Amino acid sequence: MLPKDFAPWESVYYYFRKWKRDGLIEETHDVLVERIRTGIGKKPTPSVGIVDSQSVKACNLCEGDVGFDGGYMGELIEWGRIQFQWTLEIVKRTEEHTFKVLPKRWIVERTFAWISFHRRLSKDYERLPGSGMAFIHDSVNG
Repeated sequence: MLPKDFAPWESVYYYFRKWKRDGLIEETHDVLVERIRTGIGKKPTPSVGIVDSQSVKACNLCEGDVGFDGGYMGELIEWGRIQFQWTLEIVKRTEEHTFKVLPKRWIVERTFAWISFHRRLSKDYERLPGSGMAFIHDSVNG
């Protein structure tokens, strides 16, 4: 349900689909991220990516090292090195049923917390993965 001062939902959805299909939402996100990063003295693109096995299956924005949790094993380390020149680090728990802060794990959990502040993203309502990604990009864009 949209606020009363919005255009009819059909018009709002038309532009959302058009901007998503045309890549405008993702492009806006990428431009804003680069501006913010360079504005605070960082490189325009991240040099490290952190991926959680229960959520995100790929990282296409990182130019450097990528960390994975214990759900990824096998030939992934070699594949990432050959395909993308990534250095992969698998972070595994050593004790079951014991709380222990794992390196960089808090970054993943903090990101999930930020995303859940947006009502539309508190649950996965989207049928199409592209729509979910568009809503995540839009929530980060502010």
